[in-house]
Amino acid sequence: KKPKKKKKKGFFRLSGFRKYYNVDTSHVINRCLRSLFPFKRDFIQVAKKNPDLFGPFWISTTVIFAMAASSSFVSHFKGGNFDISTIGYGAAAVYGYQFLIPLLIWSAVHFWTDIDLKFVELVCIYGYALFIYIPVAIVCFVPFPWLRWPVLAVAFVLSTLFLVVNIWAPLRDKIAKAFLFLLAIALLHLGLTLM
Repeated sequence: KKPKKKKKKGFFRLSGFRKYYNVDTSHVINRCLRSLFPFKRDFIQVAKKNPDLFGPFWISTTVIFAMAASSSFVSHFKGGNFDISTIGYGAAAVYGYQFLIPLLIWSAVHFWTDIDLKFVELVCIYGYALFIYIPVAIVCFVPFPWLRWPVLAVAFVLSTLFLVVNIWAPLRDKIAKAFLFLLAIALLHLGLTLM
C-alpha cells in the first residue's frame, strides 16, 4: 500500500479559511451587539478563541451599500443624481481600511514587540468596530446636516473606544509603544469616519 499524502493547508486554499467562517447567526449578532458597548474588555478574548471573517466581511459590505444608498438619497433631495462611483469609492475605502490598517498594525506590533496578536484577530476586531456605522448610515438618510454630524461623532467615539479598549489589552505591558499604536488607530479611524 502507498502511504496517504497529507493535504497541505496553504494560505490560498479555501480549506485554510474554513475555521474563520465557523460561526452562526447568534455568534455574529452577539459580537455585533458587544461592539456597541466598548467598555466590555472581553471581545479580544472572543476574537482570540474563535476569530471570524464572516461577520467583518458582511458588516463591511453592508456599510458600503448603506453609505452609497444614504449618499444617493440625500443627493436626490438636493436635486442631484445617483453616482454609481460612490459604491466603488466606498468599497475601496472600507475594504482597504478593513484589511490594510490591521495589516499595518499587525506588522508594526510584530516588528517592534513580542506580543502575540494575530492578523485575523485584528481584522475581526476592526470588522465588528464598523458595525455601528450601519445604523449611522440609515440615520444619514435624513437630509439634515445638524443631525448627521452629532450621530457620526457618537459613532466615531464608540467605535474608536471599542478598537482602543480591545487592542489595548494585549499591548498594555508595552505602555510606551502602546500609546503610539492607539493614537494611530484613533487618527486612522477618524479619517474613515470623515470620508
